[in-house]
Amino acid sequence: MINFWTMKFILDIRLVFLLLIFSAVSVDSWAQYEAPLYTSYTTSKARAAMVQRINANTIKGNLHLPLSDSTEENWMDAFDAMEVFKESSPFTFHKIAHAFDSVQSRSIPFQKKLLELAYANYPGKFYSPVSGLLKQTTDPKIFAFCAEYLIQHGHRDSIHIVDSLLRKKFGDSLVYNPVLFMLMNRIHPSKQQLSSQQVFQQLFSKYFLPGQVVMF
Repeated sequence: MINFWTMKFILDIRLVFLLLIFSAVSVDSWAQYEAPLYTSYTTSKARAAMVQRINANTIKGNLHLPLSDSTEENWMDAFDAMEVFKESSPFTFHKIAHAFDSVQSRSIPFQKKLLELAYANYPGKFYSPVSGLLKQTTDPKIFAFCAEYLIQHGHRDSIHIVDSLLRKKFGDSLVYNPVLFMLMNRIHPSKQQLSSQQVFQQLFSKYFLPGQVVMF
């Protein structure tokens, strides 16, 4: 009969043996795997080629398509690429101007992408169509996007127009919409100092993000 210490000795020997085998296999595998510490995709030449492909296919290729309901997503892909790579040329400017010609009849996601691009790449260049969309839209997020584009340079006239339309369109309900509330706070920072009780009243109000799940 094998006693406790004999069994422990056998198990210790087996453990050491397994560790030696594992170490040998690991060293051999590491020696065989001689992967480079960089990839060719990160070289300046590869990046330049990638930018050229994106410019030719994603940007110009999509913007050459006639703008319609069925091609909005193609144009939105182009907008994303232009914003990331800060692409701006006479061709793209002409296409963005064309998109703004019909912006009021476009879908909400398209309007959002177009306004994001205009804010990032063309500040102040499309004041008139953005101002028109601000007056026409009833979507809180699109209204806020338009407002940010118009007031990004701090023009007093723009702030006055946004403030007036904000109150006229949304009235008292704007304090229950977090997007509009932050916009109002940006316009009148000194007038929006709420107490903790007021903040909690708004957070737990049935008008705060109605129909959506809110986690605290």
